[in-house]
Amino acid sequence: MPVHGRDGRIKKHFAGVVHLNYIFPAPESAIFNVTAQNITNFRRFSTEQQKSKYIDLLSKEPKVINNQENIASRAYKLYETVKFFV
Repeated sequence: MPVHGRDGRIKKHFAGVVHLNYIFPAPESAIFNVTAQNITNFRRFSTEQQKSKYIDLLSKEPKVINNQENIASRAYKLYETVKFFV
């Protein structure tokens, strides 16, 4: 989702947003590995181009996550920030 500045230009581009209020535990039987080969079992696409772009985005996500700080330390920082406001 692009973020626009006051001048209308894109300042940042986010690949996705984590909505913490939608996170809940799931039984292991409800967890599936999603791959490029089986993605249409879980999501519908209106065109092959849309499907291709979505697969490209999914393949980039682990690279971004692995190039950032450890997820646990980022989660702790978020917890500390939220705790301050509660």
